[in-house]
Amino acid sequence: METFILQRKLPWPLPPLFNYLADVENNVAWQSQVVESRWIFKEGQRSRNTFRESWMINDKLVFLLMQETFYRPYSKWGWSCLSPRLTLDVVFHLSGLGQ
Repeated sequence: METFILQRKLPWPLPPLFNYLADVENNVAWQSQVVESRWIFKEGQRSRNTFRESWMINDKLVFLLMQETFYRPYSKWGWSCLSPRLTLDVVFHLSGLGQ
């Protein structure tokens, strides 16, 4: 599996940024391939919550099932794709300035 690391400095305070990224219903607004994203199972702020996304890939609509793998408020959030069509693991590490 390939690993990509991307770093960005964003002009948002850490708690609102983390909350925005960790709410999958916002994914349509900031991920160009995502057509729809919604929670299927969400219980508080824990790992193992699941969500479904619809992606437009090569002009075809693809449905993917995702599951949270990490949830550490304001510092780390990650998920894995459970669909056999795509192997994808994503982890966000967030840190504030001077931390």
